[in-house]
Amino acid sequence: YSFDEFLEYRDEIYDISLVGKWPDGKEFFAISAVPALYHRINAHLPEATYVTRYFEQAEREPYCVMTYTDKDGRQESHNELNARYVDEDFLKVFDFKLLQGNRQTALADASSVVITQSIARKYFGDDDALGKVLELITGGPETRQTKFTYQVSAVLEDVPSNSFLQFEVLLPFRNFEDHYIQDVKNIWAWPGFFTFIRTDQAQDLKQLQVKINQLVPAEVHEDVLKLTGSTFSFKVLRFADLHFLNSSWDSQLSVVSTGSRTYTLIIGLIGMAILIVASVNYVNLTTAKSLKRAK
Repeated sequence: YSFDEFLEYRDEIYDISLVGKWPDGKEFFAISAVPALYHRINAHLPEATYVTRYFEQAEREPYCVMTYTDKDGRQESHNELNARYVDEDFLKVFDFKLLQGNRQTALADASSVVITQSIARKYFGDDDALGKVLELITGGPETRQTKFTYQVSAVLEDVPSNSFLQFEVLLPFRNFEDHYIQDVKNIWAWPGFFTFIRTDQAQDLKQLQVKINQLVPAEVHEDVLKLTGSTFSFKVLRFADLHFLNSSWDSQLSVVSTGSRTYTLIIGLIGMAILIVASVNYVNLTTAKSLKRAK
């Protein structure tokens, strides 16, 4: 129940999720959206003060080998499993605690990387991580293998365990767009890209939802119908509600942490029952021995 309460702007953040329907009328849900939606929101939705995508690097690139070479030529190299592609507004939408760097510019450059405190210690020990250079190799088949040189632009405190989002390395999304699939910004039939907006204006969810769906061109719906045989629309969800949505949405992903409100409540009630039984038992035993103590 304490998930994401450490975020100051939690109540101003919204998630754009996908709702689809097959020809037989059966619906399918995704707690995430499609990559192309980000560009439409960024250009045509003034209500969105900030907007960012959040995508698991390992979703399409099975390795992410990060290497640091110190001044003496010694190397520290690891395959980082918790890397995420995000857009430059990510740290403006989510105010994770910043230990080093500038929140406003940390992800503005395509050669910048943001890491957590644990990753900084793993590669640099007690040395100052800011400005250090890391070499990163990602990809799958050789034709999609990419090699980047990043400079650490910010260090975050380790992400709390009671955070819906879980990550250790943040990479610029533009590098995924430019080097993995170059037309990814025009893809409307690939769910899996979390899309979050932050607005400081009180929003009517239904009205906001209508505006976002109006951003999708009619020809896009026609193309998706021909390609997949399904129709789709977008639904707006409050970020604060996402942790307990796993029972009704396709949210079983390693990039987020979800739970069941029902099971959490049941376990809490069991814990209270055990505490009550233990208290009653203690009182009974204490009362039973009171005469002996009095004597």
